[in-house]
Amino acid sequence: MGQVPAASGLSIPNGCGSYFYRSVFVDWRDHAGNYGSEEVRY
Repeated sequence: MGQVPAASGLSIPNGCGSYFYRSVFVDWRDHAGNYGSEEVRY
């Protein structure tokens, strides 16, 4: 669990009262055991 990144690094822009977005988070481990992840916002 220590390698799993925070849910999202997206911060609310200054001057916005609210900010909505959707994202898909994918994480994986390759054949050598290296961990990787990516968040795609849309």
